[in-house]
Amino acid sequence: MASISVQVSGRLLQSLKRRATKQRKSLEKEVVELIATGLQNADAGSSELEEVLQPLEMMTDDDLWNAARSRLPRRLSSELEKLHQKRQRDGVTKAERERARLLTEQFERCLVIRARAIELLHARGHDVSRLLPS
Repeated sequence: MASISVQVSGRLLQSLKRRATKQRKSLEKEVVELIATGLQNADAGSSELEEVLQPLEMMTDDDLWNAARSRLPRRLSSELEKLHQKRQRDGVTKAERERARLLTEQFERCLVIRARAIELLHARGHDVSRLLPS
């Protein structure tokens, strides 16, 4: 097994130590597992994202305009905001943390779809300035 040395902030180190203690693992084992999980999630996320974005290439301009204007439904956006506020104020349960994670993924997916739709419309010669933040 190879060994590496990484510099982290004191705050991050304390957080990693707490996680390791809570999981009853060595600090090294906890860090390796976190890195492995992060890599798996990143790999899964990128291929999933490609599957979501690929159909945009074939959309009509009208469909791209609709995608570029799309937003996370207000109900879900409001729920996510309330969970973030609760987390900062009181803390959240494991179920609430998972719900916030899922809603955040939906929000981010929506943003990426909008951005790609705007990019494609621009490449097709459309003026997309009204879709961009001023």
